[in-house]
Amino acid sequence: MGIVTAVLLAVVGVLWLSGSMETLDRVAELLGVKGLTLWNPLFPDYTLPGHEGNVEATLVLGVTSTLIVFGAAYLLGRLLIAKRRKG
Repeated sequence: MGIVTAVLLAVVGVLWLSGSMETLDRVAELLGVKGLTLWNPLFPDYTLPGHEGNVEATLVLGVTSTLIVFGAAYLLGRLLIAKRRKG
């Protein structure tokens, strides 16, 4: 049930917010603040390189990322449970 809710929220978030500028970015621009990049992210600005502004690509990226995070959390939970049973 949780994964369905998370995917649904990712879809709604992408469709609702993909065209809007983040409030923090807007305030930073008003104050003249420049961003500092500490590392080059795999998906800058939550978009696929070459597909900026493409809602479908952003939707696929959002759902895929959500499933990866849930999968990693599930596997970590299984490993911790197995470790607890042994020890």
